[in-house]
Formats: sequence, structure tokens, C-alpha cells
Amino acid sequence: MQISRRNVLKMAGAAVIGAAAAPTLAAGTAEAAGTSGPPSVGTMYVKKLWGTKWVKVKRLVRGRMRTVRIKVPATRPVFKGTGSSSINRGLGVLGDSSPIGSVGHAWIFGHRTSHGGPFRNLHKLDVGDIIDVLGYRYEVLAPGKTVDAYIWQRHPVTDAILTYGKGRRKKNKRALRLNRFTGKMEEWTNNEGVLRNPEEIFGPLAGSLSLIACSQPNRLPTNTDFRLVVHSKLLGPVPPT
Repeated sequence: MQISRRNVLKMAGAAVIGAAAAPTLAAGTAEAAGTSGPPSVGTMYVKKLWGTKWVKVKRLVRGRMRTVRIKVPATRPVFKGTGSSSINRGLGVLGDSSPIGSVGHAWIFGHRTSHGGPFRNLHKLDVGDIIDVLGYRYEVLAPGKTVDAYIWQRHPVTDAILTYGKGRRKKNKRALRLNRFTGKMEEWTNNEGVLRNPEEIFGPLAGSLSLIACSQPNRLPTNTDFRLVVHSKLLGPVPPT
């Protein structure tokens, strides 16, 4: 078959355009792949929040492999950090947290209404409820407490609120506050009421975890001016089933 000069030029032009576009397409593909965010570091299970779910599995039934439905704990993925790539896909561990399962303290944040609302019923947790996260088990110490997320400064001795702001109309501010355990003045952010270590409330703990979500003053979803905080203590590794 004879190809005209005009068709040869068309094919050559298309090849040049395709070669020039290839790096752009590759970059776009890589960027799109990156938007999924980092992989999860593990999962979390809280019976009172998520209960169980039905899944399909292959099992040997009467000598033949069949697909059956069984109930398993409903978990949520846990990611490092509280950026949108983390909390929009599950739960996020605050960056300055101690490792889960350690003698330190960790904070996990989640949405209450959007993106599946994993912490929608956070206000229902009570003393003794169990939290299994990344292979470790925690026990809730007290019902969740709503705190003002925008308290700016407290009196260093009396702990009285001196100034505060509501919502995004106010900028973050730092203030000095007395650490009752060390006797030293320390710098706290405007979230100091939210991120207070539970040892200040419950005394020394072998390890602790706090769950945090936006809240109305009455603990119901949801208002970004307030946070609902649930403190728990470390019991140890999750017992084998």
C-alpha cells in the first residue's frame, strides 16, 4: 500500500506531539497516584463506635470451597498526621504524639460528620469501654469532656481563663502556663485545653491515648470552636483471640 507524503507528515507530527506529551502524562499519573496519601500505619477498633460488619470469605464447607458471609470487627485505618490526606480517609495521629503502646501519651483525631464520621458517636464512650489500636488495648477513663479549642491564656497559678477567642476570627497565640508537676513555666498553644496530658487529671499512667473530635458544647456533633476529648489508659497488647 502506498502512503502519501501528506499522511507521512501527519504521522511524524503525531509522533513528535506524543513524545513531548509523554513526560507530562507520566508526571500527571504520578501526581494522581500521590493524591491517595500515605499508607495507613494500622487500624483501630472501638465496638461502641463501629460494632461489626459482614464480609465475604472463602471457606471449606462440606468438602468444597464456598463463599460465605461472616461478621468481623469494623475497623478504621490510622494514618500519621492530621492533614486532609489522613483524616479524610480515616483517623490521624498528631505529629507530636508518643508511639502507640508506649509509656507516653498519644492523640488521635477524627471527623464526626464528614468523610464517614468515624467519631460521630464519640460522646457515647464511657468508663471501661475498650479501644484497640495498632495492636494495643486502651480503657476509657471517663466520659468525654467538651473543651473550648480557642482558649488563649490561663492565669499561671489560678488556672483562670484570662483571654479567649472563638473560631477562625482569632489567630493562634502562645502563652506561658505553670506545669504543676515540674513547677516550671511552659509555653502552650491555644489548644492547650485540648491537648492537656491526662496524667494532670488522673495521675501517673503507664501510657495513655486521647481521642479528639469537633464538638458542640453539649458533646454532640459538631462545631469547630470546641473539641470533645476522651482520655484512656494503656492496658497492654491486645490479647490473642
